[in-house]
Amino acid sequence: APEAFWRLSEYEMQEKSHTIIRLPVHLPNKQNIFFSVGNEAKALHVAQTQHTMLTAWFKLNENDINARTIIYHNIPLFYMFQKSTKIWKKRVKYTEKIIGRMYTVYPSDMERFCLRLLLLHTPGAISFEDLRTVNNYVYTSFHEAALMRELLDDDNE
Repeated sequence: APEAFWRLSEYEMQEKSHTIIRLPVHLPNKQNIFFSVGNEAKALHVAQTQHTMLTAWFKLNENDINARTIIYHNIPLFYMFQKSTKIWKKRVKYTEKIIGRMYTVYPSDMERFCLRLLLLHTPGAISFEDLRTVNNYVYTSFHEAALMRELLDDDNE
């Protein structure tokens, strides 16, 4: 009876507060590709030529000095990702009701896990290589870079 009254009164059944922007975490050239049967070649071409949200963030940092102070998961607060052009564009109207959330990556996928750690702690990266760079030395893996930035504990003590 109370639910029927609520619906008849046209009240909202649930409250909507924040917009969640899901941010991908992928290794270089390892992004997800969605395609329909028969269009595999076209989907592969699109994936190789267009930016993902992550690679577009690198491009944004390269071109916008203000964006360089913002960590990846906070970028949706100030910029909006345009799906049609695959670029981050500065928001005209600032709102606090946006949450950027990187996809979960488990430690069993160590390289992606370390990439996610680096993204959580490194504002202004302009490339995957930039994330692997610590003290002007480019490490071969995100795991090594995360160790050198002391984002992971090392067993060698």
